[in-house]
Amino acid sequence: MRSNRKRITIKAISRRLPRSFRSLYTSLRFCLKWFRTLRVEFRVLEGQEPGSRSPLSILCAAGEKDRNYLAGLAFGEDYRERFLCRAWLWNANRVSGKNDGRYAMMFVKVHKSQRWILGSGNRFSIPDWVIGEVALPVDSGSMTAEKVKSDTRRIRTNGLEYEVTRDIKRFDDFYHNMYLPHILRVHGRSAFVAPYELMRKRLEHCDLLLVMKQGEPISGCMISYFEAVPRMKSLGVRDGDPEYLKFGATGALYYFSLLYLEGKGFPWIGLGGSRAFLHDGVLRYKRKWAQKLVDSSPDIFEFRILADSNATRSFLRSNPFIFEKRGSLYAAVFVDTERPLDPEELGRIGKEYLYPGLSKLYVYVFQQNLPEYPNTVSEELSDRLVIQSAEKVMG
Repeated sequence: MRSNRKRITIKAISRRLPRSFRSLYTSLRFCLKWFRTLRVEFRVLEGQEPGSRSPLSILCAAGEKDRNYLAGLAFGEDYRERFLCRAWLWNANRVSGKNDGRYAMMFVKVHKSQRWILGSGNRFSIPDWVIGEVALPVDSGSMTAEKVKSDTRRIRTNGLEYEVTRDIKRFDDFYHNMYLPHILRVHGRSAFVAPYELMRKRLEHCDLLLVMKQGEPISGCMISYFEAVPRMKSLGVRDGDPEYLKFGATGALYYFSLLYLEGKGFPWIGLGGSRAFLHDGVLRYKRKWAQKLVDSSPDIFEFRILADSNATRSFLRSNPFIFEKRGSLYAAVFVDTERPLDPEELGRIGKEYLYPGLSKLYVYVFQQNLPEYPNTVSEELSDRLVIQSAEKVMG
């Protein structure tokens, strides 16, 4: 005969305790959960670095999606992954030093509040995501720039219009036939897919903006009002079909979202998060809409260069990145050259990588006996462009 006796759990007991004890119990649970995050899995990503065609080995402590993204930057699709060990964060330097010279670099994902646990050493704090906003109305110079004009021409040529709705049937069509196929096509194994139920619940505080062609939606995005600045989120293109991109389906989402929120009197629009690598296609695309970086995510990759090699240098040259230091954002670009950089080259680097919202651009040069650059940096860039030897951040 089954007992009617209720199962007694720690949680059930805690409910019977006085309020002060319940608060203590909650605090202890939070501390225990936080402490568990300090013990992480280290994995090794290995493959051939495309630029140098040399073997590259990366030590990585991060989730699967993040590992897939970092491996995509380093190797493309062809790489191997193997489990190395589980260790406390404060032993990260010890783990990286077990095989001197075998690992070229190390990425450890942590919360900003945890970075001190990793100890000393030359490291960069690369945000998981950087957050950008656009001032409204967008200045006329940006809207008439050739890169934006090419999008607006396609919008006019293809007769694209927009519709804003919170209709559930429209949302279901957007989620299953636009958002999912698009994000999986663009980001593949590194895609972070928002669950259907969560996005549907958020619809109460969001608008769904749809781009229409001949009365049929071909792309869409959510505009979230959870924060003071409304933000574009969760873009999608019907069936993930690249043909719709030729019609201007993605550009129209940005263009119509700016117009829509400007018409509602908002002074800013957030364009959502982007990866903090300066060659990232999404980040580069948002720049043409006059986006300014205003913030970064609380999670970061603590990035350390462990060994100097052809593969290491090629990776660094190919993947300039944004890093955070004392609450400000900076860019790091690596250059391998046998002669001093001339003013024209420095001007090109500054124009390409000094993204609005960045405090400074650091140009790290792989060059012995780095010369002084007092007269080669233009007056416009002199206080925002810093040239240093790459040796300062190696190892």
